[in-house]
Amino acid sequence: MSRAQHERRWARGSKTLSILAMTHPTGILVFGASAFLLSIIARKTTPDLGLALRLALTAMFAQAASGVINDISDIDLDSIAKPWRALPAGLVSVREAKAFAAAFFVFAVLTSALVSATSCVLLILGVATSALYSGVLKRTRFSWLVYVVTYPSFPVWIWISVGAFRPAILLVYLVGAPLVFAIHIVHQLRDYDEDERLGMRGFVHNLGKPKAIAACYSLMAIGPVPLLLTRLHLANPAHLWLLWGAALVHWLLVAPPMMRFARRREIGDLRRIFRATQLSAPLLMTAWLLPV
Repeated sequence: MSRAQHERRWARGSKTLSILAMTHPTGILVFGASAFLLSIIARKTTPDLGLALRLALTAMFAQAASGVINDISDIDLDSIAKPWRALPAGLVSVREAKAFAAAFFVFAVLTSALVSATSCVLLILGVATSALYSGVLKRTRFSWLVYVVTYPSFPVWIWISVGAFRPAILLVYLVGAPLVFAIHIVHQLRDYDEDERLGMRGFVHNLGKPKAIAACYSLMAIGPVPLLLTRLHLANPAHLWLLWGAALVHWLLVAPPMMRFARRREIGDLRRIFRATQLSAPLLMTAWLLPV
């Protein structure tokens, strides 16, 4: 089943499901679960489940707002390439979509304000950066910039929010860069042909499809390596074994669709690679962050 068929069958013309699809529910679940787990890991003491829940809700509302903003920004592209989606199909008006995005954003601000003022300010900056990506940078050669900044900023925000910030966590920007770059490339490769026909000029389109595929494969393969190298000194071998296990999961998840795509050149395999990283990347980062 193609992506278009899957999305159409899932929503079935339902306004409620179409609105849910606009929020990118997979991202909501991933970021919500990650925020809950990381907030517990960061404290390294008795878990504060109330705090973990507030941060999880904040992450989920923020992702929902960002997802709707992304669909609003892409309405011109989707009206041609993905006319079944809520906005181009007329199931939701642009005015309604903006209202939903604003409501999700307000909920995110309120739940983050219940944590701390600093957490709230950082949350607002994060959503603003996501909106900048969707509205402007996504269609430029600098589309990668938001990814390599905002993705690693997520655990930094968690550590600051729970009052456990340590300078060592800033290394996440360096060690996570190859994997985050790979995720951005495969994200744009999924819709490369359609977007190029519609005049999209993101980083991948400026790089060219053959070079982008080669870069994606290389970065997917070496993505866990910086994480592993920076943890070889650990006194607790259990943390290192967990990180090696997460790296193995990553390679096992991304290798099959990568090999299939190399043989068949079917876009569906690129989408499978992206979905695989939605599981493997949080696992890798969680394992790396355990000793921080």
